[in-house]
Amino acid sequence: MDGSAKASTRALLRKKKGSRKQEQETIAAPPTRGAGLPAPARVGQAVGPGDILLELPATGQVRVGAGIQPSGEGDTLVASRAGVLKQTKAGKVWIEGRLKRYIPAVDDAVVGIIRERYGESWTVDIHGPFNATLPALAFEGVTRRNRPRLEAGDVVYAKVTNAPRDGDTELTCVLATGKSGGFGALTGAKRLRLFASSTPSPARSRSASPTRELLRSLVQQARKETLPWLRDLIDPITSGPPELLTDTVSPRSLADPDSCFADVDGVTLHYKDTGVVQDSERPAVLLLHGFNGCVFSWRNCMQPLSEAGGKGGVRVLAVDRPPFGLSDRPTQWDPTESNPYTTEGNARLALGLLQKLGIKSAILVGHSQGALTALDMYRQDPASVAAFILVAPALPGTSSDSSWTRRVGFGRQLQLLWTRALLNTDGPGLQYVRRQIRQRAAEIREGGNLGVFADEETSTQDLIDGYLKPMRAHDWDKGSLYSFRTMSFPAKLPYETIAPPVLIVTGEKDRMLTRSAKQVAE
Repeated sequence: MDGSAKASTRALLRKKKGSRKQEQETIAAPPTRGAGLPAPARVGQAVGPGDILLELPATGQVRVGAGIQPSGEGDTLVASRAGVLKQTKAGKVWIEGRLKRYIPAVDDAVVGIIRERYGESWTVDIHGPFNATLPALAFEGVTRRNRPRLEAGDVVYAKVTNAPRDGDTELTCVLATGKSGGFGALTGAKRLRLFASSTPSPARSRSASPTRELLRSLVQQARKETLPWLRDLIDPITSGPPELLTDTVSPRSLADPDSCFADVDGVTLHYKDTGVVQDSERPAVLLLHGFNGCVFSWRNCMQPLSEAGGKGGVRVLAVDRPPFGLSDRPTQWDPTESNPYTTEGNARLALGLLQKLGIKSAILVGHSQGALTALDMYRQDPASVAAFILVAPALPGTSSDSSWTRRVGFGRQLQLLWTRALLNTDGPGLQYVRRQIRQRAAEIREGGNLGVFADEETSTQDLIDGYLKPMRAHDWDKGSLYSFRTMSFPAKLPYETIAPPVLIVTGEKDRMLTRSAKQVAE
């Protein structure tokens, strides 16, 4: 087609007046050889924005309706929206589809386009009534020192965390578990920025449909996120029996000068104690760390808490819950007693420690998973609990939509079921645990990303060494395996039966536990 024909094509693009159903366009070329054009090959098929529908010949006329427009060069017709290509007997072609605006809802998975950087977040276009906001720290393993580098036009796959009717939607690229779960920037999908506005631009490469680009990017993301955990589950099965660890030592040889040890029901517990106070009738304070924590987690809290108790102070203790810290990791136990790695077993051991030290009652401070231990201590012995302080507690909410199965997708549930089946086998299960913990330890050593601070720039080498020290203790791998096997999360708890005062503390940047904690508080 010569230049005059292209110009004529653009000049003869008209819209007839009338209703939306009657609206149509006529695209013509110079009538030098008579009329009659072949039907588009994709009639009846699904098309996406930018897809080439028909090449315009030098002569003839095509009647087009909604969803079709000429390309920038004027020699082809392209789709401007998603739908099914239709054609009447008279030859008019149009795209039939729904043009409703997307209304965001919490837990929706969406594909959006970065529009601009605004402070500590990005503005994202998800085709909703308002733009969405994606915080810079809402990615797996991100700290203030290694934030993702996103530019205007980049495409992200994210999850909706908040969808107010009269404000910006909030997004995240990380699951409640702290893992990405497939969410994140979609590499190779930047072309989509041309078609994301309400009036898509048809300028594009004929060989690269935006629909194909999106699917290709999603496949790449699945390979990036799915293949590693599949490999993590398969390699332990094929790697043979686990070898004996030769680089571990007795927990006592790793103890600090102020470390204490006590035997409770055949398990040696490691704890720290600010000491006996003058008024022995005053409740002590018992600190219960969270998952993968230890006594080291409370190093900056114990003495200030003791001194805050007024004249004479208050006795403050912190204990390592098996299998964490420097407490024993038993490989066998009395079958008549509860498993020491369960929530019930942790609670029983903590109560036994208080009894052994002559402490009649205590204020229980439970962080994350330690909150479950604190509540179970109350279930077993209500008289021993004076009050609760629950910090970022890992507790079930009070509504049905806060249950674990509703907050993670089917794929994630399937992955965890597969993992649990692997953990129930001795050899492969132990290999899996070693692999996972060693990988996480390597990430901490190399990047300093402990995953416990909003600002990971505070992660000094002493801090990293303190949290990794328990990995040098005997049977750290077996204790972790037994703990994973018994790990469970209750669907609900009888909060209405709790009589002592309860204080719940959450962080505004904590996206994992705040939702259910607020329900419990209310």
